[in-house]
Amino acid sequence: MGWTDTIRESIVNWLLPVTMEDRERAAMLQAYEQRRLYREGVQRKPLKVKIDQANDNITLNFTGLIVDRGISMLVGGGVDFDFGAAEGETDARQAYIDAMIDANMYPIFLHKAAQLGGTYGTCYVKIMPGALPGGLPRLVPINSQWVTIKALPDDMDAVWMYVIEYNAEDEATEKMVAYRETTEHMRTADGFADAWLVNNYVMRDGKTWELVKTTEWPYSFPPICHWQNLPDAESLYGDSDITEDMIVIQDAINFVASNVQRIIRYHAHPKTWGRGF
Repeated sequence: MGWTDTIRESIVNWLLPVTMEDRERAAMLQAYEQRRLYREGVQRKPLKVKIDQANDNITLNFTGLIVDRGISMLVGGGVDFDFGAAEGETDARQAYIDAMIDANMYPIFLHKAAQLGGTYGTCYVKIMPGALPGGLPRLVPINSQWVTIKALPDDMDAVWMYVIEYNAEDEATEKMVAYRETTEHMRTADGFADAWLVNNYVMRDGKTWELVKTTEWPYSFPPICHWQNLPDAESLYGDSDITEDMIVIQDAINFVASNVQRIIRYHAHPKTWGRGF
């Protein structure tokens, strides 16, 4: 970074103050975006291509293959629930779970959740009660790039807030609008209550959040559940299947394959020539 970039960043930070939490969020989103692109095969091009020159860059997407294989091994055979009912007996809980699984297109739901977890490191699922026929709840995998978690400073397993934030087009104005949903564990004088408060906000002017809806979730568990793809003892968030060292190896594989392609293009069929005979 040059001195002009440093001055520009200082001016921007003075005009628009950025907190440490904002910086950490920005860094996390940048890492998330890189992981998504590498999973999809949109990776660095090792060779420069001149105008009218053949593009010899090759992408051998082992990163996406690793995520896909992990999904297949984890949920390829489905997931069974056993409530311990004796053979021949009917368990109402089992019948309810089976109906909910069928209603939520369970194999596709599992694949989506596992893909998000393998890519970003943390899975999030939102529970929407009564959203499906028969009063069954709908389970919605949430893009991990939208969600941040807040927990107690001395106990990161004690999550007290989920924040979902994203931009989308307003159907009425056809302009981009920011949306935020906070799910906060309600508290009493003795600690946490057996309920959560869901607040929905919208930002239309790029400056101020406007509260548009408040809903109380009357259960001790939140309407959003999360789990780590791979455990990380030092973070709220889990480890992704796409690690930094894997990206380095993927770049090296693409570099070798692309150079072999270029060498073969120019030297596979050498022409015999000579002069001065």
